[in-house]
Amino acid sequence: MLSAHSALDLDVLCSGPMPHACWRPKTPREAVQQGYSAAEQERRRFNLGGPPVRYLQELLVAHRIRVATAELPPEVSCLYLHAAGTGYLVLVNRKMPVESQRCCYAHGYAHPLFHAERQSVFCRQSDRGSLIELRASSFAGRLLVPERAVRQYLQSLGKERLGRAGGATQRMPTEQRATPATRKQRCGYEGAADAARPRSDCGAACLLLRRTPLARRTLLAQ
Repeated sequence: MLSAHSALDLDVLCSGPMPHACWRPKTPREAVQQGYSAAEQERRRFNLGGPPVRYLQELLVAHRIRVATAELPPEVSCLYLHAAGTGYLVLVNRKMPVESQRCCYAHGYAHPLFHAERQSVFCRQSDRGSLIELRASSFAGRLLVPERAVRQYLQSLGKERLGRAGGATQRMPTEQRATPATRKQRCGYEGAADAARPRSDCGAACLLLRRTPLARRTLLAQ
């Protein structure tokens, strides 16, 4: 007798993560670029369009990625498991704030895309400086909040500052000329000395999604 999944061809339509073939990053720039590229491909595969992702957990479950919160050690933010009994599973530390949990779900989902051969990955705070974790965080941030939404958020900040200033003298530029320093910031690191503590794109996405009411309307009501 055919199962419901087989009868509806769900194994084909929702086959879980599609691994991204890429080399192990050697520099922070490579790690960030690989994360961004994979996130943009996943957004196209999920047909997400331009707005930020509102309901990530439901999206992952619809594509056969099980998600849950659990009591994890304080130094473990999330972990990824893949076994015959569990399928694809991302567990997130339930003591983290809700916005951080959403970022961790996206972060955990990055690991089966880049490490399809591994059955488990533990994401510890002490490993945040590694290139592997930087790649996963870059993926998570871009998956949740695409570049277009970030630009619109920055534009909304300019309008908000202008309104507070009375609309007469202060105008915050929405885009600045790129300099070596700003290019490094956009890629998630400041230089060799900062490579051990890269900026978290995942954290930046969470920050944007819980900013002022004007920013939330700009990011989510698209």
